[in-house]
Amino acid sequence: MTGSTPADAIAHAINGSAWLYPTANVLHVLGIVLVVGPVLAFDLRVLGVTGAGAVRDAAKVLLPWSVVGLVIAVPAGLVLFGSDSVALLSNAAFRLKLLLLALAAVNAAAFHASGLLRKLQPAEVAPVRLKLHAAASILLWVPYRRGYNGRKPRRNPSCESWSETAVPCPQPRNRLSAPPCWIRAGGPCATCASR
Repeated sequence: MTGSTPADAIAHAINGSAWLYPTANVLHVLGIVLVVGPVLAFDLRVLGVTGAGAVRDAAKVLLPWSVVGLVIAVPAGLVLFGSDSVALLSNAAFRLKLLLLALAAVNAAAFHASGLLRKLQPAEVAPVRLKLHAAASILLWVPYRRGYNGRKPRRNPSCESWSETAVPCPQPRNRLSAPPCWIRAGGPCATCASR
């Protein structure tokens, strides 16, 4: 890999592994579910949409799961990002996703920094300020869950004919152990042609 950048070397290592990318992908999805699910359930409770019971009790039960989800999702997401960082950063949808994540983090920090959750009495309804944070949280997380992550189809970094118009090679080397090769409309990539 002479002349490669560090980003290319990282991408090659991640994409060249039979299990690293798929494992990171599964862990990332699991982590996101553990972050977003409890947060949305808590936000709905703060808004008074779901269930009876104290908002503080809901926080004690639900929000620790979100922390577990972050611990899983962030490292896995970094692995996924490393697999094609240049393409992801150039994608507007991915940058929008990062912006939504940053805004959700700021909103969560402001929610907890307000101290209003700690001051709530067991039977007390959440004040308007907490409800606004909860509504903002829902508005920031729902597009993230439904949104496009900006990824193009995976490619084998050893294929030389990758381009914006590439399509999967009809004769990949091994679908289970390697990312697919890509071709242009004119023929197979050099890796597939040399088999």
